[in-house]
Amino acid sequence: MLKKIQISKRLIILLIILLFSTVVCWWYILSPRTNVAEILKPVINSNALYYSILNGGVVTSTEAVAPQIVAVMIDNYPGISQSCLGVNGSVVYEAPVEGANTRFMQVVDSGVNVPEVGPVRSARPYYLDWLAEYGDALYMHCGGAPEALTLIKTRDIFDANEFYWGPYYWRDNKKIAPHNLFTNSEEWNSLLNKYGTTTNRIEWSGWEFFKDTSDVIGEPIKEISIKYFPGYKVTWRYQSNGKPTSYERFVNEEYQRSACSKDSNATAFPIMAHNIIVQFVQIETVDDVGRREIKTIGSGEAYVLRSGLLVRATWKKENLASRTRFYDGKNEEIKLVPGSTWVQVVPQGTVVEVTN
Repeated sequence: MLKKIQISKRLIILLIILLFSTVVCWWYILSPRTNVAEILKPVINSNALYYSILNGGVVTSTEAVAPQIVAVMIDNYPGISQSCLGVNGSVVYEAPVEGANTRFMQVVDSGVNVPEVGPVRSARPYYLDWLAEYGDALYMHCGGAPEALTLIKTRDIFDANEFYWGPYYWRDNKKIAPHNLFTNSEEWNSLLNKYGTTTNRIEWSGWEFFKDTSDVIGEPIKEISIKYFPGYKVTWRYQSNGKPTSYERFVNEEYQRSACSKDSNATAFPIMAHNIIVQFVQIETVDDVGRREIKTIGSGEAYVLRSGLLVRATWKKENLASRTRFYDGKNEEIKLVPGSTWVQVVPQGTVVEVTN
Protein backbone atom coordinates (compact mmCIF):
# COMPACT_ATOMS: atom_id res chain seq x y z
CA MET A 1 0.00 0.00 0.00
CA LEU A 2 2.81 2.38 0.91
CA LYS A 3 4.53 1.62 -2.40
CA LYS A 4 1.37 2.54 -4.32
CA ILE A 5 1.10 5.83 -2.43
CA GLN A 6 4.74 6.67 -3.28
CA ILE A 7 4.12 5.97 -7.01
CA SER A 8 1.01 8.17 -6.95
CA LYS A 9 2.98 11.01 -5.38
CA ARG A 10 5.63 10.72 -8.09
CA LEU A 11 2.98 10.87 -10.80
CA ILE A 12 1.41 13.93 -9.21
CA ILE A 13 4.82 15.66 -8.99
CA LEU A 14 5.56 14.84 -12.64
CA LEU A 15 2.16 16.19 -13.71
CA ILE A 16 2.74 19.40 -11.73
CA ILE A 17 6.17 19.85 -13.33
CA LEU A 18 4.72 19.22 -16.81
CA LEU A 19 1.88 21.67 -16.22
CA PHE A 20 4.28 24.31 -14.89
CA SER A 21 6.61 23.88 -17.89
CA THR A 22 3.71 24.23 -20.31
CA VAL A 23 2.51 27.43 -18.64
CA VAL A 24 6.01 28.93 -18.66
CA CYS A 25 6.52 28.01 -22.33
CA TRP A 26 3.27 29.62 -23.45
CA TRP A 27 3.90 32.68 -21.28
CA TYR A 28 7.30 33.07 -23.02
CA ILE A 29 5.81 32.66 -26.50
CA LEU A 30 2.91 35.04 -25.91
CA SER A 31 4.93 37.62 -24.01
CA PRO A 32 4.97 40.99 -25.82
CA ARG A 33 8.74 41.04 -25.41
CA THR A 34 9.08 38.03 -27.72
CA ASN A 35 8.44 37.65 -31.46
CA VAL A 36 6.54 34.39 -31.93
CA ALA A 37 7.69 34.14 -35.52
CA GLU A 38 11.31 34.27 -34.37
CA ILE A 39 10.72 31.31 -32.03
CA LEU A 40 8.87 29.18 -34.56
CA LYS A 41 10.93 29.88 -37.67
CA PRO A 42 13.08 26.98 -38.93
CA VAL A 43 16.78 26.92 -38.18
CA ILE A 44 18.80 27.82 -41.30
CA ASN A 45 22.26 26.44 -41.88
CA SER A 46 24.44 29.55 -42.04
CA ASN A 47 27.06 27.57 -43.97
CA ALA A 48 24.69 26.71 -46.82
CA LEU A 49 25.68 28.09 -50.24
CA TYR A 50 23.28 29.46 -52.82
CA TYR A 51 24.19 30.23 -56.43
CA SER A 52 22.87 32.86 -58.81
CA ILE A 53 21.29 31.39 -61.92
CA LEU A 54 22.44 34.51 -63.80
CA ASN A 55 26.19 34.01 -63.38
CA GLY A 56 26.79 31.03 -61.09
CA GLY A 57 28.22 33.22 -58.32
CA VAL A 58 27.65 32.56 -54.62
CA VAL A 59 24.75 34.55 -53.13
CA THR A 60 23.56 34.85 -49.55
CA SER A 61 19.90 33.83 -49.79
CA THR A 62 17.39 31.85 -51.79
CA GLU A 63 15.78 35.13 -52.89
CA ALA A 64 19.01 36.11 -54.66
CA VAL A 65 19.21 32.87 -56.64
CA ALA A 66 16.90 34.24 -59.36
CA PRO A 67 17.46 38.00 -59.12
CA GLN A 68 15.42 40.83 -60.61
CA ILE A 69 17.10 41.48 -63.95
CA VAL A 70 17.80 44.79 -65.67
CA ALA A 71 18.74 44.83 -69.37
CA VAL A 72 20.25 47.96 -70.93
CA MET A 73 20.78 48.66 -74.63
CA ILE A 74 24.29 50.05 -75.12
CA ASP A 75 25.84 51.93 -78.04
CA ASN A 76 28.67 50.52 -80.16
CA TYR A 77 28.98 53.24 -82.77
CA PRO A 78 32.58 53.57 -84.05
CA GLY A 79 34.67 55.80 -81.83
CA ILE A 80 32.20 55.73 -78.92
CA SER A 81 33.40 54.62 -75.47
CA GLN A 82 31.10 52.74 -73.13
CA SER A 83 30.64 52.99 -69.37
CA CYS A 84 30.54 49.85 -67.20
CA LEU A 85 30.37 47.57 -70.23
CA GLY A 86 30.84 43.95 -69.17
CA VAL A 87 30.52 44.76 -65.48
CA ASN A 88 31.36 41.71 -63.36
CA GLY A 89 28.68 39.03 -63.29
CA SER A 90 26.78 40.37 -66.30
CA VAL A 91 25.69 38.74 -69.54
CA VAL A 92 26.35 40.79 -72.67
CA TYR A 93 24.79 40.11 -76.07
CA GLU A 94 26.46 41.62 -79.13
CA ALA A 95 24.59 41.40 -82.42
CA PRO A 96 24.56 43.26 -85.76
CA VAL A 97 22.20 46.17 -86.31
CA GLU A 98 21.72 48.29 -89.43
CA GLY A 99 24.83 49.41 -91.24
CA ALA A 100 28.23 47.95 -90.42
CA ASN A 101 27.58 48.20 -86.68
CA THR A 102 26.75 46.03 -83.71
CA ARG A 103 24.96 46.88 -80.49
CA PHE A 104 25.09 45.49 -76.96
CA MET A 105 22.40 44.42 -74.54
CA GLN A 106 23.85 44.12 -71.05
CA VAL A 107 21.95 41.94 -68.58
CA VAL A 108 22.67 42.54 -64.88
CA ASP A 109 21.39 41.71 -61.43
CA SER A 110 19.49 44.83 -60.32
CA GLY A 111 21.31 44.70 -56.98
CA VAL A 112 24.77 45.19 -58.50
CA ASN A 113 26.25 48.66 -57.97
CA VAL A 114 26.69 50.26 -61.41
CA PRO A 115 27.60 53.99 -61.16
CA GLU A 116 27.08 54.71 -64.87
CA VAL A 117 26.11 52.61 -67.88
CA GLY A 118 25.70 53.59 -71.50
CA PRO A 119 25.46 55.31 -73.86
CA VAL A 120 21.89 53.98 -73.88
CA ARG A 121 20.49 53.33 -77.35
CA SER A 122 17.37 52.04 -79.06
CA ALA A 123 15.57 48.69 -79.05
CA ARG A 124 15.65 46.00 -81.74
CA PRO A 125 13.20 43.07 -81.90
CA TYR A 126 15.65 40.17 -81.64
CA TYR A 127 17.08 41.51 -78.37
CA LEU A 128 13.55 41.19 -76.97
CA ASP A 129 13.66 37.46 -77.74
CA TRP A 130 16.75 37.09 -75.54
CA LEU A 131 15.23 39.40 -72.95
CA ALA A 132 12.31 36.97 -72.60
CA GLU A 133 14.73 34.41 -71.15
CA TYR A 134 15.13 36.45 -67.95
CA GLY A 135 11.60 36.54 -66.58
CA ASP A 136 10.06 39.94 -65.91
CA ALA A 137 13.24 41.89 -66.66
CA LEU A 138 13.29 45.68 -66.68
CA TYR A 139 14.23 46.83 -70.21
CA MET A 140 16.01 50.18 -70.50
CA HIS A 141 16.44 51.84 -73.91
CA CYS A 142 15.83 55.03 -75.86
CA GLY A 143 13.24 54.57 -78.58
CA GLY A 144 13.53 51.71 -81.03
CA ALA A 145 12.67 50.20 -84.37
CA PRO A 146 8.90 50.21 -85.06
CA GLU A 147 8.62 46.42 -84.78
CA ALA A 148 10.47 46.42 -81.46
CA LEU A 149 8.21 49.10 -79.97
CA THR A 150 5.14 47.13 -81.05
CA LEU A 151 6.49 43.92 -79.51
CA ILE A 152 7.21 45.72 -76.24
CA LYS A 153 3.51 46.54 -75.98
CA THR A 154 2.09 43.23 -77.17
CA ARG A 155 4.40 41.20 -74.91
CA ASP A 156 3.72 43.49 -71.94
CA ILE A 157 7.43 43.95 -71.30
CA PHE A 158 8.49 45.77 -68.14
CA ASP A 159 9.70 48.71 -70.20
CA ALA A 160 11.52 51.95 -69.38
CA ASN A 161 11.79 53.77 -72.71
CA GLU A 162 13.66 57.03 -72.08
CA PHE A 163 11.08 58.87 -74.20
CA TYR A 164 8.56 58.33 -71.37
CA TRP A 165 10.82 57.59 -68.38
CA GLY A 166 13.29 60.46 -68.80
CA PRO A 167 13.84 61.16 -65.07
CA TYR A 168 15.64 57.80 -64.78
CA TYR A 169 18.31 58.84 -67.30
CA TRP A 170 20.60 61.81 -67.86
CA ARG A 171 22.56 63.31 -70.76
CA ASP A 172 26.24 64.15 -70.62
CA ASN A 173 26.46 67.49 -72.41
CA LYS A 174 30.20 67.01 -72.91
CA LYS A 175 29.41 64.27 -75.41
CA ILE A 176 27.62 64.38 -78.75
CA ALA A 177 23.98 63.27 -78.93
CA PRO A 178 22.63 60.67 -79.36
CA HIS A 179 25.72 59.04 -77.88
CA ASN A 180 25.42 60.80 -74.51
CA LEU A 181 22.51 59.14 -72.66
CA PHE A 182 23.25 57.25 -69.45
CA THR A 183 21.60 55.59 -66.46
CA ASN A 184 22.80 53.66 -63.40
CA SER A 185 21.75 51.24 -60.67
CA GLU A 186 20.53 54.05 -58.41
CA GLU A 187 18.06 55.14 -61.09
CA TRP A 188 16.78 51.70 -62.00
CA ASN A 189 16.38 50.68 -58.37
CA SER A 190 14.41 53.86 -57.75
CA LEU A 191 12.17 52.88 -60.66
CA LEU A 192 11.86 49.29 -59.42
CA ASN A 193 10.98 50.42 -55.90
CA LYS A 194 8.15 52.57 -57.26
CA TYR A 195 6.77 50.35 -60.00
CA GLY A 196 8.29 46.88 -59.67
CA THR A 197 5.52 45.56 -57.40
CA THR A 198 2.92 46.28 -60.11
CA THR A 199 4.41 43.61 -62.38
CA ASN A 200 4.24 39.83 -62.14
CA ARG A 201 7.51 38.07 -61.43
CA ILE A 202 8.00 35.37 -64.07
CA GLU A 203 10.11 32.35 -63.20
CA TRP A 204 13.19 31.81 -65.36
CA SER A 205 16.06 29.37 -65.47
CA GLY A 206 19.72 30.05 -66.14
CA TRP A 207 22.58 28.13 -67.67
CA GLU A 208 24.45 25.35 -65.93
CA PHE A 209 27.61 26.35 -64.06
CA PHE A 210 30.59 24.43 -62.72
CA LYS A 211 31.09 24.27 -58.99
CA ASP A 212 34.65 23.04 -59.58
CA THR A 213 36.33 24.63 -62.62
CA SER A 214 38.97 21.88 -62.69
CA ASP A 215 36.27 19.76 -64.38
CA VAL A 216 36.25 21.96 -67.53
CA ILE A 217 37.13 20.05 -70.69
CA GLY A 218 37.56 21.04 -74.33
CA GLU A 219 40.03 21.90 -77.08
CA PRO A 220 42.86 24.18 -75.83
CA ILE A 221 42.93 27.52 -77.67
CA LYS A 222 44.56 30.88 -76.98
CA GLU A 223 42.20 33.23 -78.80
CA ILE A 224 39.20 33.55 -81.07
CA SER A 225 38.54 36.33 -83.60
CA ILE A 226 35.28 37.30 -85.30
CA LYS A 227 35.25 39.45 -88.43
CA TYR A 228 31.81 41.03 -88.25
CA PHE A 229 32.36 43.64 -90.96
CA PRO A 230 35.26 45.09 -92.93
CA GLY A 231 37.16 47.17 -90.41
CA TYR A 232 35.51 45.60 -87.36
CA LYS A 233 37.10 42.49 -85.83
CA VAL A 234 36.46 41.30 -82.27
CA THR A 235 39.11 39.15 -80.57
CA TRP A 236 39.04 37.42 -77.20
CA ARG A 237 42.41 36.34 -75.77
CA TYR A 238 42.74 33.89 -72.95
CA GLN A 239 44.49 35.03 -69.78
CA SER A 240 45.51 32.13 -67.55
CA ASN A 241 47.09 34.16 -64.75
CA GLY A 242 43.87 35.19 -63.02
CA LYS A 243 41.52 33.39 -60.64
CA PRO A 244 39.13 32.66 -62.15
CA THR A 245 40.85 32.70 -65.51
CA SER A 246 39.30 35.02 -68.09
CA TYR A 247 39.41 36.45 -71.61
CA GLU A 248 40.41 39.98 -72.62
CA ARG A 249 38.56 41.76 -75.42
CA PHE A 250 40.25 43.44 -78.37
CA VAL A 251 38.73 45.38 -81.26
CA ASN A 252 40.90 45.61 -84.36
CA GLU A 253 43.85 44.31 -82.31
CA GLU A 254 43.54 47.02 -79.65
CA TYR A 255 42.32 46.58 -76.10
CA GLN A 256 38.70 47.61 -75.69
CA ARG A 257 38.48 49.46 -72.41
CA SER A 258 35.60 50.70 -70.29
CA ALA A 259 35.52 52.98 -67.25
CA CYS A 260 32.91 52.27 -64.59
CA SER A 261 32.42 55.65 -62.96
CA LYS A 262 30.57 58.94 -63.43
CA ASP A 263 33.96 60.64 -63.18
CA SER A 264 35.03 61.56 -66.71
CA ASN A 265 38.67 61.22 -65.62
CA ALA A 266 38.23 57.70 -64.23
CA THR A 267 40.63 55.01 -65.41
CA ALA A 268 39.28 52.75 -68.14
CA PHE A 269 40.11 49.07 -67.70
CA PRO A 270 40.31 46.31 -70.32
CA ILE A 271 37.01 44.51 -70.80
CA MET A 272 37.16 40.91 -69.58
CA ALA A 273 34.82 37.92 -69.46
CA HIS A 274 34.91 34.40 -68.08
CA ASN A 275 32.83 32.72 -70.78
CA ILE A 276 32.66 33.49 -74.50
CA ILE A 277 29.85 32.07 -76.63
CA VAL A 278 29.81 32.49 -80.40
CA GLN A 279 26.31 31.79 -81.73
CA PHE A 280 25.83 31.40 -85.49
CA VAL A 281 22.35 32.49 -86.65
CA GLN A 282 20.36 33.27 -89.78
CA ILE A 283 20.33 37.03 -90.40
CA GLU A 284 18.50 38.90 -93.16
CA THR A 285 18.26 42.58 -94.07
CA VAL A 286 14.55 43.45 -94.15
CA ASP A 287 14.23 47.09 -95.28
CA ASP A 288 15.95 49.99 -97.02
CA VAL A 289 17.25 51.29 -93.68
CA GLY A 290 19.23 48.07 -93.28
CA ARG A 291 17.36 46.71 -90.27
CA ARG A 292 18.01 43.06 -89.51
CA GLU A 293 15.87 40.04 -88.82
CA ILE A 294 17.63 37.44 -86.70
CA LYS A 295 16.28 33.93 -86.24
CA THR A 296 16.58 33.41 -82.50
CA ILE A 297 14.28 30.37 -82.17
CA GLY A 298 15.47 27.06 -83.57
CA SER A 299 19.00 25.66 -83.57
CA GLY A 300 22.40 26.16 -85.08
CA GLU A 301 26.14 25.95 -84.53
CA ALA A 302 28.05 27.59 -81.68
CA TYR A 303 31.45 27.82 -80.01
CA VAL A 304 31.67 27.85 -76.22
CA LEU A 305 34.92 28.95 -74.58
CA ARG A 306 35.86 28.88 -70.90
CA SER A 307 39.12 28.35 -69.04
CA GLY A 308 41.07 28.37 -72.31
CA LEU A 309 39.10 25.42 -73.68
CA LEU A 310 36.78 25.40 -76.69
CA VAL A 311 33.74 23.19 -77.28
CA ARG A 312 32.25 23.11 -80.77
CA ALA A 313 28.59 23.10 -79.89
CA THR A 314 24.96 23.33 -80.98
CA TRP A 315 22.54 25.97 -79.71
CA LYS A 316 18.81 25.35 -79.26
CA LYS A 317 15.92 27.63 -78.31
CA GLU A 318 12.53 25.92 -78.41
CA ASN A 319 10.22 28.90 -78.00
CA LEU A 320 10.18 32.55 -77.01
CA ALA A 321 10.32 32.08 -73.24
CA SER A 322 12.71 29.11 -73.23
CA ARG A 323 16.41 29.53 -72.58
CA THR A 324 18.91 29.43 -75.43
CA ARG A 325 21.02 26.45 -74.39
CA PHE A 326 24.26 25.05 -75.71
CA TYR A 327 25.03 21.35 -76.16
CA ASP A 328 28.14 19.32 -76.86
CA GLY A 329 28.50 16.42 -79.30
CA LYS A 330 26.87 14.05 -76.80
CA ASN A 331 23.83 16.36 -76.58
CA GLU A 332 24.70 17.23 -73.00
CA GLU A 333 24.31 20.85 -71.88
CA ILE A 334 27.63 22.65 -71.65
CA LYS A 335 28.45 24.12 -68.26
CA LEU A 336 29.98 27.57 -67.85
CA VAL A 337 32.38 28.87 -65.22
CA PRO A 338 30.93 31.35 -62.70
CA GLY A 339 31.31 34.96 -63.79
CA SER A 340 30.61 37.19 -66.78
CA THR A 341 29.46 35.80 -70.12
CA TRP A 342 29.54 37.38 -73.60
CA VAL A 343 27.30 36.03 -76.35
CA GLN A 344 28.69 37.00 -79.75
CA VAL A 345 25.78 36.61 -82.19
CA VAL A 346 27.14 36.30 -85.72
CA PRO A 347 25.65 35.57 -89.16
CA GLN A 348 26.08 32.09 -90.54
CA GLY A 349 29.19 32.03 -92.71
CA THR A 350 31.02 34.69 -90.68
CA VAL A 351 34.77 34.19 -90.62
CA VAL A 352 35.82 33.04 -87.14
CA GLU A 353 39.51 32.39 -86.55
CA VAL A 354 40.67 30.07 -83.78
CA THR A 355 44.29 30.20 -82.59
CA ASN A 356 45.72 27.23 -80.70
